[in-house]
Amino acid sequence: MAPTPVTVHAPQAYQAYTSSPNSQSPKSTKSEIDLAAATASALEEWQRIRTALDLFAQNLGPAFNPLPAEYGHPPQPESPFGSVLQYRSYDTANIWALYYTCHIILLRGHPHMPPASMVAASVAAAQTAPYAKLIGQIAAGIALPSKGQPLNPSVGACLCEICMPLFFAGVQYRDEAQRHWLLARVRGIEERTGWASLGMIALGCERAWMKAAEAGRGPPWTRTQVNEGDGSDERITGRGGHLDPYSPPKDFTDRRFIHVNPPTRVHWAVGLLADEHDERE
Repeated sequence: MAPTPVTVHAPQAYQAYTSSPNSQSPKSTKSEIDLAAATASALEEWQRIRTALDLFAQNLGPAFNPLPAEYGHPPQPESPFGSVLQYRSYDTANIWALYYTCHIILLRGHPHMPPASMVAASVAAAQTAPYAKLIGQIAAGIALPSKGQPLNPSVGACLCEICMPLFFAGVQYRDEAQRHWLLARVRGIEERTGWASLGMIALGCERAWMKAAEAGRGPPWTRTQVNEGDGSDERITGRGGHLDPYSPPKDFTDRRFIHVNPPTRVHWAVGLLADEHDERE
């Protein structure tokens, strides 16, 4: 809407093009995207990432190896994933858990995988199952302090950090014992650390299991916590009141036309676990 200058000079390249008597509007004779070339480039990049992951693991010294069973701190019982894996420090355990998570993401993000994340997780489940099991063994090796003990901040940080690898691995768990263990561990960490986002991770895993069961790609599952407290926290329930379009705006600025719902907090990680129906919506 601002007034334009009186004299407008076209770019020199455009002037040279329009000065030609046979000039026409530029039209590409080829497709905008060469699918074969783009796929080859994506596969090459995917292989480079996998090579970098392997190189990273090869350069970790013996100090990053798991501890023998007799040197565990403290000794852990058998978990639903088998023998637990313990390391010299919880930081080292998290490094390996994140490393295996990268492999899971890489396999699910292969150029030949379906674009919907939940579908890709189901298709790649056979390849990612060993990494998901290792993440469970590592998480089981990190002892959860009892309620009567003070929580060391470093231990609390490591417990929170292990929950994200558990999320990526947990969405494909099919064994009931492994699922119940994951929910108990994540909610136990939430209770000890006070980080409410961990409870949302547990709910996200349960929703993924129910969606997989509805699609016929997993065993049936019923939510273990239907009522989250008294439902008064709209950030968790997701039932924040919608704005009334007919009510006067509270903010008389340029943002008054943007209708948002700040109290509501979407916690289903749709970007990570969206299915085809979610993408259409």
